[in-house]
Amino acid sequence: MHVEANSIYNEGQPGVSDTLGAALWGLELMFQLAAAGAAGVNFHAGPHNLRPEVDKAYTPIARAEGGRYRPAPLYYAMLMFAWLVPGAVLPLRMIGASGAVAALAVRAPDGSLRIGLINKDLTRGVRVTVDGASTSRAGCDRERACGSIGP
Repeated sequence: MHVEANSIYNEGQPGVSDTLGAALWGLELMFQLAAAGAAGVNFHAGPHNLRPEVDKAYTPIARAEGGRYRPAPLYYAMLMFAWLVPGAVLPLRMIGASGAVAALAVRAPDGSLRIGLINKDLTRGVRVTVDGASTSRAGCDRERACGSIGP
């Protein structure tokens, strides 16, 4: 269990900790911890310690107007991970990615193979080939950042 994690010390930084980039950082951290055998991770959350009227910039669930709550970017990373991970994490060997791609492979309880990928290169796409997997069908769920997902 990784007991404490956040994107930036001192309650996070608005404009950094509450962005798509922070969500992708959180997802990659969860990939790395799962591959290392961790049972879980606790992300910091909640009200700012010094200004309780505002939330920490890196909280996954933030307060909204009218006493409601809204998902923040890190929540979406956690949601993606929760979809990907039920099952057994598999060893994964990547060739030629030069650090531009983060990945996690999971054998789901139904026997299907799930592979989560993060392309960290903002300037170009990547081509991925999966060797050693027999498939009768393949699918792809692709999330795109469309405008701001922060407050």
